[in-house]
Amino acid sequence: MTTVAFSNWSDALEAADLPQKARNRHRIIIKWFLGHLSRERRGLSVEAAGAFVDRPIEERGPEGWQVRQGGEVLNWCFREAPVRASCPSFPSLRVS
Repeated sequence: MTTVAFSNWSDALEAADLPQKARNRHRIIIKWFLGHLSRERRGLSVEAAGAFVDRPIEERGPEGWQVRQGGEVLNWCFREAPVRASCPSFPSLRVS
């Protein structure tokens, strides 16, 4: 399992070449994801992201655009994360 550390995600997001509306949406979804990771006691990993996306689909039946936006935000995290480590447990993102 590949886990990711991205403790400066908030600064990276603020500096990202994205419209302010997109940055605001990213921040909301990332914080929602961080809450999910904390409740599940999981590190940031592709597997955890998949579980995060699957749960709302099963429980709430979101619209397709909502699922796409959530996926785009999580993909941004994994693309932009500056540190990657291959280990079973690694500190997750931290909300700042």
